[in-house]
Order: sequence, then C-alpha cells, then structure tokens
Amino acid sequence: SNILRDLFEGLVTSGPDGRIIPGVAESWSISDDGKIYTFKLRSDARWSNGEPLTAEDFVYSLRRALGTEAGGDVAANIAIIKNGIEVIAKQLPATDLGVEAPDPTTVRFTLNNPAPYFLALLASDNKALPVPRAAIEKYGPDWIKPGHLVSNGAFALAEWKPGEQLTLSRNPYFHDAASVKLDKVIFYPIADAAEELKRFKAHELETTFEVPQEQVKWI
Repeated sequence: SNILRDLFEGLVTSGPDGRIIPGVAESWSISDDGKIYTFKLRSDARWSNGEPLTAEDFVYSLRRALGTEAGGDVAANIAIIKNGIEVIAKQLPATDLGVEAPDPTTVRFTLNNPAPYFLALLASDNKALPVPRAAIEKYGPDWIKPGHLVSNGAFALAEWKPGEQLTLSRNPYFHDAASVKLDKVIFYPIADAAEELKRFKAHELETTFEVPQEQVKWI
C-alpha cells in the first residue's frame, strides 16, 4: 500500500491530519439522498508519461477492479457501488457497475444506499486507484515493470530489483510536483523484522514498518 500510494493517487486522499482532501478530483458534490457522488477532476491531471488522465480512466479501473481482469482479491469494500455485489458475483457485467463518466472531467457514482464513509473508502482502498488502460492493454501482465508502468502519483517507478529494492523517482507531471520534497524513494523488502530494525538503528533506513514484538518496549 505504501508503494502504491506513492505511485498512484485516487479521486480523494487523506491529509496529514486524516481528513479527506482533494486528490485527482478538485471538488465533489453529494446528492440530497446521499446516493450519488459527483467528482470534478482537476484540469492538470496527468499520467507520468504526460498523457491526460480522464474520468473514463476511473470508470475503466473500477470496472476492472470489481470484475475478473485485475486478479487477486475482489474489491469487496467498494461493493457499496450500485450493482457492485452482482458484478463481483459475475451475475452482471462490469459495465453495469454504478460508475460513469458523463464527460472527460466528471466521474459519477451511484450507490446502493447512503454511505457516509464512501469518501474515506475511496481514499483508503487501493482498488479505487486509477490504472493506465493503454499500458495494460499493450503489455499485459508486464505493465507493472520499469519502463512500462505509467502512474499518476507523486512518484514514478524508476527501478525494480525483485527481492532487493524498488526505487521511485519524482513524477514531473504530478499536479503538485512543486511541493514534493524528495527526489526519490527507495523501498527495501526485508522479510526478517529483526534485521529490519537492526538496519534502522544503523541509520541505513529512514523509516521502518515492522518491529519485533520483543523490541516494542525498547522502541
């Protein structure tokens, strides 16, 4: 999730204080009955290759997430979208999912019932992140590899050595690129929590995620 959220940005995201703030969407409105959410995309939304990011990209991505194409776990959390349960169960085609793009800068959701947590769900569920249709259709499963992966977040994939490290570089096409303070981020996949803590204590890692239980008191 940490890697995905550096690479991709959804319609909304979480601010430093946990509040929901604009992401790719600059604004949104909610119908009086709480069942229709309409998002207006920012005009400078771009993929990391400079191509415009449109409302149709979100429609494609959500249909893919709830359908069978994406693989992995189904997006049960966002089954609150109209026909989501039926799409996951393959009782309806993904095209019947309650998400549409009335125009290139508008994404509209229709929900099964009012859900005050829907914005928080869009900000937290990785399945709600957009994916690049052109790259997926061109490269198939290899679309996630360096040189193929196109993203829309603050960073882009620069290098990936499986089992060693994954390097992200600043995405110049990110709408808030001027505020991104880091030139790159390096992720190290460390299976042993004790080894991870050892490297953190030696200042080889800026931040660590896993802590051995027996070291919690010391931390």
